[in-house]
Amino acid sequence: MINLSEKKPAKVLVVDDDEMIRFLIRETLQESHFHVDEVESGEAAIEYFLQTPPDIVLLDVIMQGMDGFEVCAQLRKQAGGKHVPIVMMTGLDDIDSIHHAYNSGATDFTTKPINYTILAHRLRYMLRAGQLFERLRRNETRLSKAQQIARLGYWEWNTSQNQLHIPSQTLAILGLEPTTHFTSLRQLLHFIPLEERPLLRKTFFKALRTNQDFAIEHEIITPNKQVKSIRQEGELQQKDNGQKQWIVTIQDISERKKSEEKIIRLAYYDNLTTLPNRVFLQEYLNKLIEQAKRHHRLFAILSLDLDHFKRINNTWGQGVGNLLLQEAARRLNQCVRTSDYLVRGNWALPTDAYAQSITKNDTLVRLGGDEFILLLSDIKDLTGVQHAIRRIHKILNAPFILKKERFYLTASIGISMFPNDGQTTDVLLAHAEMAMQHAKNAGRNTFEFFHPSMNVQAHQRLMLENELRKALENEELEVYYQPKVELKQNKTIGMEALVRWQHPEKGMISPATFIPLAEETDLIYSLGEWVLRRACKDTKQWNNAGYPLKVAVNLSVLQFKNTELLNTVRNALEDSGLGAQYLELEITEGVLLEDSDNSKTILSKLKNMGLKIALDDFGTGYSSLSYLKKFPFDTLKIDQSFVRDVGTDQDSSALASAIIALSKCLNLKVVAEGVETSVQLEFMKKHQCNEIQGYFFSAPLSRQKFDAWLKSH
Repeated sequence: MINLSEKKPAKVLVVDDDEMIRFLIRETLQESHFHVDEVESGEAAIEYFLQTPPDIVLLDVIMQGMDGFEVCAQLRKQAGGKHVPIVMMTGLDDIDSIHHAYNSGATDFTTKPINYTILAHRLRYMLRAGQLFERLRRNETRLSKAQQIARLGYWEWNTSQNQLHIPSQTLAILGLEPTTHFTSLRQLLHFIPLEERPLLRKTFFKALRTNQDFAIEHEIITPNKQVKSIRQEGELQQKDNGQKQWIVTIQDISERKKSEEKIIRLAYYDNLTTLPNRVFLQEYLNKLIEQAKRHHRLFAILSLDLDHFKRINNTWGQGVGNLLLQEAARRLNQCVRTSDYLVRGNWALPTDAYAQSITKNDTLVRLGGDEFILLLSDIKDLTGVQHAIRRIHKILNAPFILKKERFYLTASIGISMFPNDGQTTDVLLAHAEMAMQHAKNAGRNTFEFFHPSMNVQAHQRLMLENELRKALENEELEVYYQPKVELKQNKTIGMEALVRWQHPEKGMISPATFIPLAEETDLIYSLGEWVLRRACKDTKQWNNAGYPLKVAVNLSVLQFKNTELLNTVRNALEDSGLGAQYLELEITEGVLLEDSDNSKTILSKLKNMGLKIALDDFGTGYSSLSYLKKFPFDTLKIDQSFVRDVGTDQDSSALASAIIALSKCLNLKVVAEGVETSVQLEFMKKHQCNEIQGYFFSAPLSRQKFDAWLKSH
């Protein structure tokens, strides 16, 4: 029951199982002279309500036992509970929860975290509205149901006498002066946007013709050009004298609409680019397929992947990468026929109506990362698809200028067509993805239409993945070792561990085939750990046999980012008994480019274990002298692309000699890999390279052959 006396503090019942939230609400409201009682469960709230009815209830949605929706419904059934204001507090960001709250009888809702600054003002406003409602309910029974529906305003229309009555509170919603006088409904229509007037007329005329209640949501434009969202609910009442009268409640739902739009935006749109996201795509494609089947339409799905984007992202950082993605999305959006929904700036749901409204428009979606989907709706033939692809390549080929730097992007595009390439969402997307991968494999910056043969290749790739898993489980892989020779003493001082896969049916499978597959499927973690353990175990055995060798093991970017890396290395050393000084981990520059501070921390922890760190393939990426000073390296490995032409090519020779000189200045050991000729060997000796490895001495050898090689050298 609402306390109509403003001299007595209003009683607020706070229902929340979170003690801290109850404390914060109590402190806030008591400072504003509210009387606050609190309970921690729905059951306790109902018991309290029966004994001491409050003036207003603040009710949490998610609680143990009875949830807020059930408690709200139960309170409405209690004596005096029909009209007490109930404000539901929720952290649920979905439309269904909002609707559920109102359907349970909530007067209003507020989302968590609560804005404590305006909470007291909001409750006072609701109490005043409740007081007004109580007076109206007592003094004007004809408006009782209308005041239950809407707490802000109403208007009446006596159809028998064609009399229109609009109270001042409703005029305020419309942004009009209290003295404004209306004589007909036609005047009300002047405040409705032109595109919404036909639906409003249709709704009113149907209600008049059928004498049925109506409800409609629409926008109004106030005299000061402010746009508001309004909900109207009308009910026909018949007076004792037989006259018919419509009671129409009117409610400003602008804030609720904004909240709903925010929820839609979070659920269905990408935060970075504001494009529709994967969830939107799935639901929208389902609707589009239904309509395409019904009307015998064709449409195309273009799967776009920005070529080499990860390299840019790793080099320049995520901030630049995000700016580049935003600009790429903006350009790609210029290639589509934009829907009216997006032109108006609204956040559309992927409903049947939306799908029908844009069947002659295109939709651009960001799947995540550097992947996009472009839907070309209602196309006639492949000509339209090819034209769109040309536009995409043209618009991306222009340089992107960010922070005074020029960036160049290309796209690999795969296309699947409805209905020929599939008739379900999952199949069409999978086929477009397959075609895009073929475009990448064909050299990038090109496009491929899906062909059934791609399914065969995808199946073969899946089979290879399964076989790789089985090979790992059954330890069918093998670690090969390539000797590393110290030049001054011409002595084998270590080796690099390299994984090999001798397939029982397919023979030797190239690491260039199964290593990328392992990285794509996360098998790289178990594969990398197996190689590390095997290498440590073998090296320990050779150490015990009198060969004090050091083994170098490669770490991929994914392995380096693995949070279990330190434990994995530590366990491999402990389980094998190998001293940390006999293990060297080789990393590439790509490891250093993203989150360099964290990379430095990890490398320092590895160094503290006592092992060595080598920078592999130096000079092939985005090498920086600052990296060499910042990170705790022990060794630089000159990539074989620089070694290949030393002694015969002046530039290659100059680069290789410069790297060796730089290493010595920084007190780093330098290793040349890929040494295959006597000319290359003599060059490295002349410039005092520390160690070499390559086919000049030996190819990578199996464990047994390496053991024999050691005994003969």
